[in-house]
Amino acid sequence: NAEMQLVSSNAELHQACLNLEFNKTKLNLPSIRPDQSEAELHNTQKQVEEYLARIKEERARISCQPSSMPVRCYEQLCKACQLRRVDTMLLPCQHVAVCRVCSPLLYVCPSCSAQVQSFRRVLFLIRESVDV
Repeated sequence: NAEMQLVSSNAELHQACLNLEFNKTKLNLPSIRPDQSEAELHNTQKQVEEYLARIKEERARISCQPSSMPVRCYEQLCKACQLRRVDTMLLPCQHVAVCRVCSPLLYVCPSCSAQVQSFRRVLFLIRESVDV
């Protein structure tokens, strides 16, 4: 019975290694070898952090782009409370993602995790297009 558990555990570990290798390849992450020096590991860690920062930036960029979503910016709900409509821009990231009630309570932007230094209330001027 213990031998079967060991075989099962080894199979799971092997599958996890294959999944990790696949994900690493998919993300184009640097390889980590057991014989790497501390300096090499530090460099690898730095590269991974840069990849993660790029992913975070890309997510923030995508969230700022106009999309084909039917919800207009002024109709979106606050990402913090999900109760009121957005009406406040967080600075310095400039995301309009929260309401005026939640904005003073936030330390980081819910869209990009940037540190909130200040905020400004925004007004949406709504002009519906009219077909002539």
